[in-house]
Amino acid sequence: MKNWAPVFSVASLLLPLAAADCDKFTFLNGTDASGQTEYYNNDFTISSYINCTADTATQVSGNKTVCEYQPYGAGLVAHPQIRNVTISDDDDREDIFELVQEMISDKASATTNFNLTIVMNHTAGITSFGVGDSGYVAFMPMMRCWEGTLSDCDDDDNLEGKTARVCGLKWLDEFQSSKDAGVQTYDGTEYFVGTDTGNGIQSSPPYSDVANQATNDDDDSAATRSLVSGMAVMIALMSLACAVLL
Repeated sequence: MKNWAPVFSVASLLLPLAAADCDKFTFLNGTDASGQTEYYNNDFTISSYINCTADTATQVSGNKTVCEYQPYGAGLVAHPQIRNVTISDDDDREDIFELVQEMISDKASATTNFNLTIVMNHTAGITSFGVGDSGYVAFMPMMRCWEGTLSDCDDDDNLEGKTARVCGLKWLDEFQSSKDAGVQTYDGTEYFVGTDTGNGIQSSPPYSDVANQATNDDDDSAATRSLVSGMAVMIALMSLACAVLL
């Protein structure tokens, strides 16, 4: 009979893993299920340094007035954000993103990517520059954010009652999520940044060089939750059966 004690112990450890760290996210005033759009916290350089002079300009209408740039598929590595609270563990961050995704509107959920690491494949649309222009092309992605209060949290998380602003990267439309990652299009603004020198300008790497950094947290977390839940239920049933027999 004493040999079954560890079974109860293991079951008690596994059962809490099947639940999220916090069960509620209550929108604050001014925030609703649709969320609010804002820019990502930094832009990405998606071209090399360009210095368009009369000597380098292409022939346009008989006048050397325009330089043309050959764009490439830049790999932009970005991350959704949880602001106002510090959550360093990736599993805990994943739980918060999943919780918020369950609370937001269907349209917002279909156009927001909460994967922990997102790699965008972005090709510059700005491809020509006038003589006298010098600088580079940049892209600033858009995010969709929700601000709310976390509650019904695990005691050891220290998140109960904390206010968090949770943001995911914004797809251009609801059709992007069903596409392969390398052809998904993200909402944002592209612009030319003028500068007289190319010193310190680091172009983003090609998409193919960083594509493997992307995560698909929906599939991974669902599989993990299913596995943990199944193990917990199985052990609990074994424990119950043993108790009945004894």
